[in-house]
Amino acid sequence: MSRADSSPAHQTQRRPRSRWEAPVVGWILLSLPVITVAVVGLAVFVIGAPRSYRGARVWGGPSVGQTSLSARLSAVERLYDAERALVAVPVDVEAHAAGRLLGKFHGTTDGAGFLEIQLPLVASAPADLQLRVQLRGERLAQGRVALTAERWLAGVRRRGGWIAGAGGGLRIRVHPGRGVFAVPFGDPVSIEVTTPEGPAQGARLSVRAEGTSQPAGHRSLTTDARGLAELMLTPREHVVALEIEASFAEQRARWYSTLPVVPGALHARREGKQLWIEAPVPKEAAFYSIVSERGRFAGGRVELSEDGRGGALAKVDWPPSIEAPAWAVVASEPDLNTVAAVGWPIDATAPTRTFDAREELWLDGLPQAYARSLERPRHARLLAGAFAALALALAVVLFTGRVRAADRALATHLSETAEGEVERFRVRQSVLALVTAALCIALGFVLVGLVSLARPG
Repeated sequence: MSRADSSPAHQTQRRPRSRWEAPVVGWILLSLPVITVAVVGLAVFVIGAPRSYRGARVWGGPSVGQTSLSARLSAVERLYDAERALVAVPVDVEAHAAGRLLGKFHGTTDGAGFLEIQLPLVASAPADLQLRVQLRGERLAQGRVALTAERWLAGVRRRGGWIAGAGGGLRIRVHPGRGVFAVPFGDPVSIEVTTPEGPAQGARLSVRAEGTSQPAGHRSLTTDARGLAELMLTPREHVVALEIEASFAEQRARWYSTLPVVPGALHARREGKQLWIEAPVPKEAAFYSIVSERGRFAGGRVELSEDGRGGALAKVDWPPSIEAPAWAVVASEPDLNTVAAVGWPIDATAPTRTFDAREELWLDGLPQAYARSLERPRHARLLAGAFAALALALAVVLFTGRVRAADRALATHLSETAEGEVERFRVRQSVLALVTAALCIALGFVLVGLVSLARPG
């Protein structure tokens, strides 16, 4: 008898391998969690990582009813709480209303990311005016601008005015010539002397100032036909007091009070065709706006240079075609919204109060840019979640097929020796294996989900 014939009759031939037992299935099951973690990490930490976004802020005066818009623009790039100025970039500004283009402006930001906008309109700006600010086609800011002159004037701070003394036959009033004083800049102070009958022409005044470098001592003055006398005063300290003794015929009067001094204020005055902007200490730059009660006409950011006396100075050309009265508002902040911001009267022929008009925020494109910047991380996370879900489904299918194939192979083997226990074993092992595999896979992909949430924003 041959050797092959001596084999037991019940010996079975080698079972062909199932497609679920192929090596490629095993490699997929082993590498799928690693691939999923890598894809999710790429989506969340690289593609969906927070990136900087760019936007613009625009400040200005009243817009409604204006035939030309004057505003200040600041272009910045922001990441978290840090901002970087967009220097020397081209900016386009368009004004629309009711689907109609009213005007366009093109300019380039300066070394600090600021740009002065002068935008003529073909018609008066309505209340539904829309402004659009772009940088090479990228939107920096867009929205409705509807600031009325009444609302703008309501926010204007005015300082100065006549300071009256005690009543009597001879009355003395004092008015800082330009509303307030700033250390150490000289400005006039007006003194008025009146009687019940009218101005006290020829009244003799003895003036003594405290906390000033000019006048340094007593000064004698005489009132003119309007009962007025003027004195140049240069504060040395932030508390300045003035004492005035007046005599007119047989009448006598005394006036004593402090004068308003704005600590840290910049100073502005016109010299010929130039506006001089001065700072009491060395300073890199300043902001200014030229305004009147009708609106804002011009402005800008100027770099200051040392004046040789411990302060800083800048000179800018005075814009033509600006009618009096006008004020030059100067400050260290672009919106001019500080206590130290002063609107100095220019070319005033009489004592005038200040006109501290701040720049109103027309548009702020940074919140819009931030909202747009969140779309990419959100989409990346959604795609990463979809990939993880599909990977989970694929892993469950592969595990299920592989477990069932193993159960069938084991059941076939056992059927040759223990036929009565095969069905019970198959059911018990299949359910246990499937549940165990599903739980393990689910735990793994929950971990992947937690990793995807590790990146903020």
